[in-house]
Amino acid sequence: MRSFLIGLGHAGRNLHLRALRTIREQARTDHRLGALFDAADPLGYDPIPPPDTDGLLVLGSPREALRHTDPRATVVHLCAPPTVRLDAVIELADLGFRHFLVEKPLATDAAQARALLALARRRDLDLTIVAPWLSSGVTRRIRAAVDSRALGAVRRIAIRQTKPRLARTAASAAHTNAFDVEPPHSVGVALALAGAAELTSAWLRDTPPIEGRVIANMGGAGLTLAHAGGAVTEIESDLTAAERVRRITVEFEGGVMIGHYSRAADDLRGRVEMHTGCGRSSESFSDDALRILVEDTYRRAAGLAGPVTDPLDLHRRVVELLDAAKATAGRDHRVAL
Repeated sequence: MRSFLIGLGHAGRNLHLRALRTIREQARTDHRLGALFDAADPLGYDPIPPPDTDGLLVLGSPREALRHTDPRATVVHLCAPPTVRLDAVIELADLGFRHFLVEKPLATDAAQARALLALARRRDLDLTIVAPWLSSGVTRRIRAAVDSRALGAVRRIAIRQTKPRLARTAASAAHTNAFDVEPPHSVGVALALAGAAELTSAWLRDTPPIEGRVIANMGGAGLTLAHAGGAVTEIESDLTAAERVRRITVEFEGGVMIGHYSRAADDLRGRVEMHTGCGRSSESFSDDALRILVEDTYRRAAGLAGPVTDPLDLHRRVVELLDAAKATAGRDHRVAL
């Protein structure tokens, strides 16, 4: 399979291209991977290409890709902003591309999400949403405890996501609402662990002044979900923090599990702690969740694996909940700290 990156900003170059480079390096000694990934440099397109495009064959338009690859044997990494995503998928589908790895969130609102999924069904497109937390070893270990009911039923989930993002926020308008940055990861995990949910509250916060300029709705966000099974999820995302935290706490009837997702490309390890009446245990492990997701996507695209394990309906529901959160938070807007 050939790789085609659409959008060469942070997600395209620093996340997707990094994951591809890691896999291609492993493919030199792993025959299974070597047979799966085309040896040629990935294709790339951005209306405003960055100065550093090392390792990419940068094109002048998506149509130009047809001179370099068979669209049926290509995975498109769609890292363009969610505001232009539907039009981008339509254009690429018209060119014959079928396999897509789409950056989160699926869309910026529920109507766009429904339109994109209807398009995928109508054109028989293979869409995988970039939700590495669902592929993470942290989530898999917690999900195993949920499924086995070894600790009883889930009562409460608390997820805290913080990151120092002020410079990127000021430099890029790719995101205009904090609910589109980190919460798509955590809402998806909450639904996967505790089932269907309804929004009960939400809030948004502006940034503090950045060189005299306040950026609306991009300081942080939070929401509370009530799950049909009785559990409650509380999510807090702070985009102005001094340090990065990606922590999930799941309170069961018979104990507590605390998961720490990998924090950055140079710290690809996860950790899970378990606290029960019998004591405390902790496990640390390699957890390059994005690489796992990319490899699984290519296997499905090449016909070497079954259908995606995180259905698109889950991602549609994530967008619907975030859409409702934006509307609710607009009525309970918090000033910058």
